[in-house]
Amino acid sequence: MQFYAVEMFDRQRGRVRHDFAARTEDLLDQIRSTLESKIDATIRALEGSLDSAIEARNSRLASKKHGEAEERLKRLQELREKFQNLCDATTVR
Repeated sequence: MQFYAVEMFDRQRGRVRHDFAARTEDLLDQIRSTLESKIDATIRALEGSLDSAIEARNSRLASKKHGEAEERLKRLQELREKFQNLCDATTVR
């Protein structure tokens, strides 16, 4: 009888250990899946933020370049007017 009790105890202990190991594996798989999902979402959010930042930077650069081009155009128009006035002043009438 004592041998039977020890054998049953060992058998139940093995089942509990197996059940614990299986539950632990399932839990780890769930945690791994959740972490992967959160990491993927974070990566997508960072990519979106970077894309927005790059777009904003490019927009600012384009605006700055446009402003610089307008200043140069204005300066060229001023020089053209001065040149035209100079030409008009030196033309023999």
